[in-house]
Amino acid sequence: MLTDSLFQALSRIHTLPKDFRDALDKEVRHVAYPKNHLLVQAHSFAYHAYFLEKGFAVSYQYRGNKKVVTAFWQPGDFVFVPKSFFEQTSSEEIIQLTIDSELHYVTFPIANMLFEHYPVANLFARSIVAQFHTNSVSRIADLHYRDPWQRYSKLVESYPGIELHASQDLIASYLNITPQSLSRLKHRHKQS
Repeated sequence: MLTDSLFQALSRIHTLPKDFRDALDKEVRHVAYPKNHLLVQAHSFAYHAYFLEKGFAVSYQYRGNKKVVTAFWQPGDFVFVPKSFFEQTSSEEIIQLTIDSELHYVTFPIANMLFEHYPVANLFARSIVAQFHTNSVSRIADLHYRDPWQRYSKLVESYPGIELHASQDLIASYLNITPQSLSRLKHRHKQS
């Protein structure tokens, strides 16, 4: 039996019909992974779509030797690489757990079966992918229009306790600043 948190997250998108809820209860699997486990590896296909029950995750890719953080996920978030999952193409993104985590997941074939037999599944998928797009557009706007302190403040507001779950290097990369700049920024605002 799935935990209520997944059903609650889906119910915020749309009413969950009983037959679809029963299908999810039957098909969705639960897994626990340790800190640093890779949910998606670079240049592989994203075969699973996850719901983060407990834990924390980060998405990044390498540009040359530089790790570029693109997203964070906290409990209650859907975690996957949409293009790689839906198109079964190679992913440049790496998704890594930053702490011990518990997740629910569906495989690509199970997702397709759900889409085929339960039209409402497509509504959920579209809404989740639209949220990914909204988050990406918001992040791009933040990088263009917010200064580093504003970006940092928004990040810690959006992800309470992030500094307990992600290193300063990961946070700085997400903010598009160096770890040294982040340290100076926090020190300067702590004194004011």
